[in-house]
Amino acid sequence: MDLYKTYKALKQRANRHPHDWLSQEISNTARSIFYVDGKKKDVLRRISKIKSLEKKLPSKYKRYGAEMLCAVNKGEYSIDRPYAIRHRFDQSQKTGLIYVMTSPMRSGQSKLGATTLSIKKRMSCYQTKYQYPVHAENWEQVEKPFEIEVLVSKVVREHRVSGNTSGDSIEWYHLSSEELWSVVLQTLSKRTHSDTN
Repeated sequence: MDLYKTYKALKQRANRHPHDWLSQEISNTARSIFYVDGKKKDVLRRISKIKSLEKKLPSKYKRYGAEMLCAVNKGEYSIDRPYAIRHRFDQSQKTGLIYVMTSPMRSGQSKLGATTLSIKKRMSCYQTKYQYPVHAENWEQVEKPFEIEVLVSKVVREHRVSGNTSGDSIEWYHLSSEELWSVVLQTLSKRTHSDTN
């Protein structure tokens, strides 16, 4: 069983239901599996939590916990992440950019992102992949940019553009670049404040 594919399915469900705290919690717990360096007992602990949370889900939702638990106990699983996004789970990855982009193709929307590339290279990669132009409005070099991205996305999740679960980036929001960047700056300020206490 590919645990990363399972996590992606749970994440897509959470993205489709941004106000459903249970789907968000299950997705976040599944994501945490990739931060335990493959230690089986820690993986099992997180899957047990997923299974427990799934008991509270409406009956229409698919449950994954029991199947995941069975696969890990039998040793019939993998936790490999696709190479292109492996750096997001690398705890040694200290610095990078947090950024906000816009596009003339997406009026009234802004994209949140994090990268270890230069902003110019990131825009080029995005345009090559999705075939439409983007413009970097704001960016800042930060410690652990992917953690910041996750924190900001939780604050603005109710503004997420729905329907972008395949064929496009899912990190677009119905917010102006100024509004989204303001949340980024607030998040950075809170983290700096907590780090100094």
